[in-house]
Amino acid sequence: MLAATAVASIIVAVAVLFLVMLVWATLNASGVEWILVGLGWLLAVALRPRSAGLSPGVVVLDESEFPSLHELVRRVAAAVGVPAPRTVAVDLTFNAYVTTVGMLSRPAMVLGMPLMTALSWPGRLGVIGHELGHLRGRDTLRGRAIDAASNVVGGVWHLLAPERRHRDDLYLGRGFFTGGVVSLMTQTIQAILTAPFLLLGVALDRLSLSGRPHHEYLADRRSADVAGTDALVEVLATDLDGLLTSTAAAARRGLDPYEFLVARPPMTSQQRDNRMRQLAREPHRIDATHPRDDLRIRLLEADPRPASPLLAEIDVAGLEQELARLSTATSRGFRQDLIHGAYD
Repeated sequence: MLAATAVASIIVAVAVLFLVMLVWATLNASGVEWILVGLGWLLAVALRPRSAGLSPGVVVLDESEFPSLHELVRRVAAAVGVPAPRTVAVDLTFNAYVTTVGMLSRPAMVLGMPLMTALSWPGRLGVIGHELGHLRGRDTLRGRAIDAASNVVGGVWHLLAPERRHRDDLYLGRGFFTGGVVSLMTQTIQAILTAPFLLLGVALDRLSLSGRPHHEYLADRRSADVAGTDALVEVLATDLDGLLTSTAAAARRGLDPYEFLVARPPMTSQQRDNRMRQLAREPHRIDATHPRDDLRIRLLEADPRPASPLLAEIDVAGLEQELARLSTATSRGFRQDLIHGAYD
């Protein structure tokens, strides 16, 4: 991850240097040089950084309307040792994450309402603590820098090798210069020009992927220090795929999906043991950025932490009221997404 960050920093520095040189060339250009300057600005516009934003469907929670949820995030953030995100939002996924928004890359936390509903309060603290643990490790900012460098490299690659045109589009006439010959020549030239950028992009991707599981372990540990080991184990042992399937089936039967999640009985010790055996049989994670959940659980239980004292300090009643309001407001959309397979 350090190597990926270093490579990304160099790429971004080169991009900034290119922009500075382009500004200088614009101020000193004359005659034919304006053609090169114009092409340079077209390239700069094509590769410009885009301000990060929240995904469609994410609802930002105003602090005046949801003070308890904002206060909860602030308390957990203080315990983790990181400034609280200014933006707290919810969506309709069985997930939670932190990201950055705006050109200034301000942190934001998005909590999936289905996941928050399905977990107990210790589990909810564990999820929030884990995501804030990523902020403590500066994983989000590091990822933003790597993404920016990847966008520059990928943008240059796509500019040099746009999508292959149809063979008839390259036909220049009869005889030797047929579409096939021109197409082969074009692909050869593109391969030579794009090879350095393609290799750089692959190297950056592989370097960053190799370090991400380690940061997941660290985020787990930071969360366990605040929420307790059992809180994290509850989250990691939850079969989210199975929970999604059963919740979708309940929605198709006409049941309220949030009520179904609330009524779900807690996992028994036998079910937990079966779940651990199931997790151990998984050869790898689908997303390739997280370690296997059974390995994360084993590492947490090797050095257990006590339950969080925050549970006795937070305004659970106020939090329940705010979550109930959100459940009522999003129940129809959640049910429709389940019925129409939006999570497939």
